[in-house]
Amino acid sequence: MKKGITLLMAAFVALFMLGGCSGADGAGGATELNEEVRYGEQDLSAKSSIIETNLEWWENYVHWDGNATINVSEDEISVDVKNEGNETWSVLIEKAVDLTAGTVYTMTFEASSTVEREIEVLFDNAGYERFMNKKIIINETPQQFTFDFLMNSSQSGKIKFLMGKMEGQSDSVGEHLITLRGINLLQ
Repeated sequence: MKKGITLLMAAFVALFMLGGCSGADGAGGATELNEEVRYGEQDLSAKSSIIETNLEWWENYVHWDGNATINVSEDEISVDVKNEGNETWSVLIEKAVDLTAGTVYTMTFEASSTVEREIEVLFDNAGYERFMNKKIIINETPQQFTFDFLMNSSQSGKIKFLMGKMEGQSDSVGEHLITLRGINLLQ
């Protein structure tokens, strides 16, 4: 019986690693390894960074229906939102990255906003297929966020922070300043 269980476990692991199981987002490309975002400081010393920690290398985009000024320095990104636009992606920052199948990644960053609001953090490819997607609430208190995900397929794409109008949001949250620090993707 022990041999049968071991064989069943090996088959499950092989199916999982080859992308046969859908992730939490239904895309089948990534599996979120923890249901909740972890808050506060985390010991990540055993992991190594796969993106430059210098935030000046991040790109930004403001769609025609949004109005925001995005300032990027070595250690901080500040997004002065006058109007979040009509789409989640009307105001965003992004960083190109290649992710490898079978690798567990840890996303970590600090975020705050002068008004309480929701933002989205995701990884998608050139076809906008999402492989990791987290919605978080930020407010005036700087908060450290950490979450893990396993890539089921290798992908070239972008890590994005969407700061436009969130799904289900009926009214504008008004003018506000979002601050992001210590953005890192670890493996």
